[in-house]
Amino acid sequence: MKSIKQVFSLSLFNIRNWFSDPRIFVLVLVVFSTIFTFAMEILKFSQTLGFPVNGVGILPHLYNNRFYRYVIQFGVVLLFCNAPFVSANSAFVIIRTGYKKWFAGQILYVFFASFLYTSFVFLSTVISVLPNLTFEKNWGKVFATLAQTSHDVPFNFEYGMHLKYDVSGAIVHTMLLLFLFSFMLGMLIFLLNSFINKASGMIASTSIILFSFAADWSTWNPISIIRISPSSLTALMNLDNKGFSEYPSLNYAYMALLSMSALFIILTFIVIMTKTKSYKHFKENMGGWIND
Repeated sequence: MKSIKQVFSLSLFNIRNWFSDPRIFVLVLVVFSTIFTFAMEILKFSQTLGFPVNGVGILPHLYNNRFYRYVIQFGVVLLFCNAPFVSANSAFVIIRTGYKKWFAGQILYVFFASFLYTSFVFLSTVISVLPNLTFEKNWGKVFATLAQTSHDVPFNFEYGMHLKYDVSGAIVHTMLLLFLFSFMLGMLIFLLNSFINKASGMIASTSIILFSFAADWSTWNPISIIRISPSSLTALMNLDNKGFSEYPSLNYAYMALLSMSALFIILTFIVIMTKTKSYKHFKENMGGWIND
C-alpha cells in the first residue's frame, strides 16, 4: 500500500507543477481558442436554425477536420515535451523511492495527463456552445442539417460519420482514440528524451503527426498509409467499424496504439534502468537537466 501511495504521489506531483508552468497555460490557451473558433460557427448556425447543439456531437466532427486534429495532436507534443519530467529534486526522490517506483510514477503521470488532456478537449467543445446546449441520444437537428445540406459554416461535416456511428459511439471512440494516442505519444517522447536528448522526442512525435499529412492528402494508396500512421488511426472516418471496406478497423486502431504504448513502456524501462545506476549516471544520462 505504501508503494502504491508513493507512485501516485510522484505522478500527482508532476500535475501540481502545471499551475506554475507557462507551457501549460500556452497549451490551454491555444487549444481552447482553436476549438472555440470551430464551436462558435456551430453555435451561430444553431441559433439561426432555432435548435440547440448536441454537446456530445461536436468533438467527433471537430476531430474529423484535419486542421483541428493536427492542433489537438500537436498539443500532446507540447504537453509532454519536458519528458522525462526531471526536476532539481528528482535524484533525491529516486534515492528515497527507488528507480522502479519513480519510473512507475512517471508512467502513471503520462496516463493521468493524457486523460486530463482528452477531458479538457471534450469540455472545451461543450463550454464553447453555451448557452445553446443540449444532450441527446441522436445527432440532433443541428448536426443532421450540417451533414446533409449546404450551409455557410466553413467546415466539413461528414454525413458518413452519421451512417457509421451513432453519436454515443462516435464520442466514446473519438475520446478513447485520442487518449490512447496521447499516452502512446507521451511514452515515445519519454523514451527518446531519456535515451537520446530532449529534442529527439519532439522531433519524432512531430514527424508522426506530419506523416498523417500523407494519408490525408495523398491520392496514391492512402489506405496503406493510414495503416502505418498512428495519427491517422485516431480519425473515425479513416476507420471501418462495419468491415465493408479495406480501411483499418476500430480494433486494428486500438491494438496498434496499445501495442506501441506497451513497447515504449518496456523500452523506456530498460533505458532508465540501464542509464541511471547512480546519482552521477543520473545527472550525466538524463539530459543534464539537474542542477546542483
